[in-house]
Amino acid sequence: MSYIIDQWNKGNVAISGDAIGWKMEDGEFRPLMSDALEQLFEEALIDQKIVDATNRARDAHDIECIEAYRKARANRTPEQIAEEQFELQAAFGPGAKVVNIFTGETTDTPAEVEVESDELNETGGWSNATLSLLAANVRPAKRNPNLNVSDDAIAKIGKSIVRQAKAKTSKKARVAAIIESYGSEVFFTLVSHRAQIIERIVNELGVTKANAGVYVYNYKKARGL
Repeated sequence: MSYIIDQWNKGNVAISGDAIGWKMEDGEFRPLMSDALEQLFEEALIDQKIVDATNRARDAHDIECIEAYRKARANRTPEQIAEEQFELQAAFGPGAKVVNIFTGETTDTPAEVEVESDELNETGGWSNATLSLLAANVRPAKRNPNLNVSDDAIAKIGKSIVRQAKAKTSKKARVAAIIESYGSEVFFTLVSHRAQIIERIVNELGVTKANAGVYVYNYKKARGL
């Protein structure tokens, strides 16, 4: 017996007009998907009238959900947009062009993401060339007059560079240890335990979920996975 038929027999499938679906805790009605309808129809538990009504209800529900999704995206904060970019970079790699099929938006993932220091990211996602230039101007008594960056910014970034250098090896090693603790078949581990791995990296390294995803991506890339 399939899951949907079992739920139907238990009386757990809700009815709204002629449509059937799931009644959520918040009161939302979610019409059944076509495969579930097909199973119920084949078992003669519902008729074509219910199938048609449920399909219409689902189409309307989908349109409503997509519209709510579009509105939510239009009201994203800069922090939410940045977090999403990190997630896309972790999923698709640096420099990828990702198209949102619901809104038509095109997002270019960051070509390079510094993840070893959250403070460094907060200063603006500096490139390696810029960081090198800034680092060179933290120590000398005479700064480059063409460098249009305030003393406070240089001091902050200089501290971040030092912190990044100290943490770089240990954080990568800790991520590798977390991943490899799930077994020797690393590719299978990353596929089957990715959510758990991300959660552990967040909790044990004190980084954001997006940065944890980039750590996993960098681990895979370094090992050709």
